[in-house]
Amino acid sequence: MHNTPEPCEATLAQVDMLVSAMVDEVLTEQQQAQLAELLESDAGARVRYIEGVQLHADLIQHFKDLGAAGAGQASPILTALQTSGVPLAGEGFAGGGVALPPGSGIDQAD
Repeated sequence: MHNTPEPCEATLAQVDMLVSAMVDEVLTEQQQAQLAELLESDAGARVRYIEGVQLHADLIQHFKDLGAAGAGQASPILTALQTSGVPLAGEGFAGGGVALPPGSGIDQAD
């Protein structure tokens, strides 16, 4: 049994950011080299990479299936959010649609 150290949260967050850039097709050459180095040197980073890529693939498949099955139907999630009174992206939030938690001390007024 191999006893590998737990990856630090900063490393996992870095892998998440790099995988996100990769699947969004905006990964720079420098970021690609950084990701390759992390994957070569850290088993936890490799696991996180596989999880991130698998999540991306699963989401593509889910929404492809949802689109085929419910073409022309509204998303139940978006419908629930729209009827809940919760502002959605771009509806009065500071920072281009980012919701800030109540009590954060940051004024969201325009």
